[in-house]
Amino acid sequence: LLIINSIFDSVMPKFAFKERFSIVLTSNPDKYDVKDYPAEIIFLKSDLNAIFLELEKRKIQKVAVIGGGMINQFFLKEKLINEIFVTIAPKLFLTGIPSFNQLKWSLDQPENLSQIDLELLHFDKLGKNEIHLQYKVLYT
Repeated sequence: LLIINSIFDSVMPKFAFKERFSIVLTSNPDKYDVKDYPAEIIFLKSDLNAIFLELEKRKIQKVAVIGGGMINQFFLKEKLINEIFVTIAPKLFLTGIPSFNQLKWSLDQPENLSQIDLELLHFDKLGKNEIHLQYKVLYT
């Protein structure tokens, strides 16, 4: 699990980390005490090289990125996201953290990444009013 600190602080309860190793990206890793959490969690500065080194050291090849716009944008731009999960709920969030920052691609990139197609893999109804969708990312 790879998550930014603002999402971790606001919506991720401690019990969500019981059985998984997690990396929390933060500008202030010393703010957190790992003993407060029931699973192995490390807090790293938002340094992508450090993240990849930590994942390689632990032989982790698949990661759930629960980002924020910047980290999601990076992984998408590098074509490192192969599936996207979306939950549709009867709520409109008028403020908050965007799923992707405005995607700005380098003009010298040969591929056009202004649009990325998705293929629906699976869907479930959750409760009375929610739908969970699983998509494959189709890079061209």
